[in-house]
Amino acid sequence: MKKISKYLVGLSAILLLAGCGISIDNSNSNAIASSTTFESSGSVKPSSSSVINPSSGKNSISSSTTNAQSELNILTINDTHGYLETGDSNSISKIAAYMDSYDENALRISVGDMFQGTGLSNLTKGKAMIEVMNAMNIDAMVIGNHEFDWGIDTILGYFDGNEENGEANFPLLAANVVDSDSKPLPNSSPYLITNKNGLKVGLIGVIGENLESSISASSLGGYSFLNTRPILEKYVKELREDEKCDIVILGTHCGTDDNYLYSGLDIDFIFNGHTHRFEVGSNYIQAGCYAKGLGIVTLTHKNTDVTVKTARYIYISKINETSSAVDAIVEKYKKSLDSTLNSEITKLSSYSVDGLMNYTCKTLKDYFNVDFAFMNSGGFRNKYGWKAGMSITYNDMITMFPFDNEIKLVTMKGSQIKELATSLSGSDPYIVGSGEYKSVNGKMYIGDVLVEANKEYRVAAIDYIFDKENLPFLSGTNIEYTTKYVRDILVEDFSMHETLAL
Repeated sequence: MKKISKYLVGLSAILLLAGCGISIDNSNSNAIASSTTFESSGSVKPSSSSVINPSSGKNSISSSTTNAQSELNILTINDTHGYLETGDSNSISKIAAYMDSYDENALRISVGDMFQGTGLSNLTKGKAMIEVMNAMNIDAMVIGNHEFDWGIDTILGYFDGNEENGEANFPLLAANVVDSDSKPLPNSSPYLITNKNGLKVGLIGVIGENLESSISASSLGGYSFLNTRPILEKYVKELREDEKCDIVILGTHCGTDDNYLYSGLDIDFIFNGHTHRFEVGSNYIQAGCYAKGLGIVTLTHKNTDVTVKTARYIYISKINETSSAVDAIVEKYKKSLDSTLNSEITKLSSYSVDGLMNYTCKTLKDYFNVDFAFMNSGGFRNKYGWKAGMSITYNDMITMFPFDNEIKLVTMKGSQIKELATSLSGSDPYIVGSGEYKSVNGKMYIGDVLVEANKEYRVAAIDYIFDKENLPFLSGTNIEYTTKYVRDILVEDFSMHETLAL
């Protein structure tokens, strides 16, 4: 096993492309030659290891005592966001087929954000994706921030042991998620312990600290994400010293830029998610997003030493085979939802990203008869996927606006709106409004409306930004919950236009 070094964590795929080039992983005859690979021949510091399965107590898995060399293949996906159908560059079915080329001794993991994002997954509240993940023989899933989008109880229902509402055949890992009473997330475990190829393997799952800010307050439901360092120190020690694991790995729904947080921990490899990047380094990997890629890591264990033999990702567009089992599940749900998802709403005569965002905010402004409307740019999820001449279906609307963002109304003074507008440059989230922000002779306008400091204005905003304490919406008065979603309002508006210029 090895200690994660802050000097290694910074090594990126860019450097690998320059120094290591392209290679084929010889551990599997079906490897794709266009994948990016990190190879290492160095050994890592030996240490004791052990395991507890928190969901079932002590188990009978024993650590390897032989001096023979053993290999562990680990297959990883992340940030699939409900992309179940096969497209030109993405396919969960192709991922499943490629995984099937490995035997049951390969560890199959997901690093979060699996469900929210497309019509098939959203309209089934993730059940279709759960069935697909079961067919893929996923061993464990790390929780992501978008698992909270429908309220976390929706996803937890797939881990409650009740087969009638759909059930995952794998555990949900959430070591650092606690409720307001500091109790762990129900129906979850901090880590998985499993035996693969004669090796006792421990996988810890965490979500990035401070990612609460990426979840609307109403969806977060009072949960918080503890700092990962003390959590990992605790569980790594359990796995190493008490349970004698041969290999300990980490799944973290957090970008690789934060891997420095794990420096010095006795972790053999880090599997990242959240930032949707294809990245591979000496001790970490992230495999893109939207079912576009698969990460493959091979660790070698001998005499208590663990080395990274290869770490690589492959692009699914290079794979031809699909999984018949996954195809059958997807076709079942497509057939049942076809009339809903594929009904045409309008056709785009022209399109630009700015045009869509501005049109959306102006539509909200007119719909609620308010002075201004605001939305975050991140709420437009597929804004580069639309184009002029495209027929827009309900499925396209879900893919563009996957989040159930409720519109809230508030009365704000012009001074508060100015405070909002002046904080927009480089802000997180980046906010778009129902008109261009501009200053003329020291006076502020949003569109053609002059914003006067002491005048009151009625404002609409989606709940994601409305509920943020660093923004001034909550300081307003006469707050109103409309129970209306952005997506539904846009569908209603779009459907009134045979063609639409955005």
